Amino acid sequence: MKYELDPALQTRAESFLATNSKLKGLPYLTSPIKRGLDLLSTGPSIVIYLPVIFLLGMVILASDRHWPFVELGC
Repeated sequence: MKYELDPALQTRAESFLATNSKLKGLPYLTSPIKRGLDLLSTGPSIVIYLPVIFLLGMVILASDRHWPFVELGC
């Protein structure tokens, strides 16, 4: 069975691969700039969401009387 790519998608893919963009491939994925941006975006998220997750866990503990952060096993 042979699959054909949508012509519009193929045109976009070919134009992207033809560019010399620094935002593609392994060099971009391992760059210190990308790592810094990743940390810059996830750091504040952890500070905001971790207390929310903990508070929701406490609500579950208060209502169900079991600790929500422990896996109960199969």
